[in-house]
Amino acid sequence: SIAAYNSRYFEYVITIFMLLFSVNFNLFYLMIMRDFKNVWRNEELRTFVLIVVVATALITLNIYNYYPTLEAAFRHAIFQVAAIMSTTGFVTANFDLWPEFSKTILFCLLFLGACGGSTAGGIKTVTMMVLMLFLPFFLVF
Repeated sequence: SIAAYNSRYFEYVITIFMLLFSVNFNLFYLMIMRDFKNVWRNEELRTFVLIVVVATALITLNIYNYYPTLEAAFRHAIFQVAAIMSTTGFVTANFDLWPEFSKTILFCLLFLGACGGSTAGGIKTVTMMVLMLFLPFFLVF
C-alpha cells in the first residue's frame, strides 16, 4: 500500500491526483481550451469540491486526538476521503480505529463516488444532485 512509502510528500501528491481524476474528464478539455470560467460554473464540480472540503474538515476535527499534529490528522483525513471517493483502494491509516462519526462519513462517501464522466465508481455526484433535486417531488406523492 501507499503507507509503506511513509512519506508526507507522496501522500499529498497521490491525494491531488486521486482528486483530479475523480473529476469529469470533459472539464479537462475545457481547462486545456483555457475556458476556466465554464469549468468553475460546473455545478457538479463545485458540489464535489464542497463535499471533499466538508468531509475532510469534519473527519480532521474528529480524529485530531488520534494523531500528534493537526497536519497529520488532516493528511490522513484528506487521503482517505480522496481514496474512497475515487475508489482507488489506497490506504494510509487504519480508519477502522477511528471514531464512528468519521467511519460513517467515509461509508457515505463510498456510495457517493466521484463525478460523472470520471473513472471512479459509485453512484456519482451528479446522480445524487438530481436525486436531491427531485426528492421534494417524490415526497409529495
